[in-house]
Amino acid sequence: MESSGDANGYRAEVKMRMETREEVDKWLVDFQTSSTLTWRKARTYPESGRYNAYRADFRCQHKTYGAGKSSRNTNCPATLFLVLKRSIDDRRSSKRDVSAITAERLTELFRQGHSPSSALDTLKYDLQEEEGD
Repeated sequence: MESSGDANGYRAEVKMRMETREEVDKWLVDFQTSSTLTWRKARTYPESGRYNAYRADFRCQHKTYGAGKSSRNTNCPATLFLVLKRSIDDRRSSKRDVSAITAERLTELFRQGHSPSSALDTLKYDLQEEEGD
């Protein structure tokens, strides 16, 4: 757990090992029960992110946006950010192994001093030349 604070507020960062959205939801329910606070969803993010499998921002129940005169709004500044990171295996799943011939060509290009991006560009150019496209 990492924490910091100043005259304006307090911040704590807690990192836990979780693998599914269901585990995150269960943790939130347990946290709300133990802290006797209710957290309202303030913002959600698409699940198509490269690094995050799930992300949602929450605000304290005491920061309401009601327009009525009897609002219990205390403008509580407490916020909660839940982020479930994708595992390394999930991020690597879209990558494929290259053929032995391609690996050999890339190795030779690296020996000639090419950077990864210029080697890839050269390889693509050579393939276009071979295919006549």
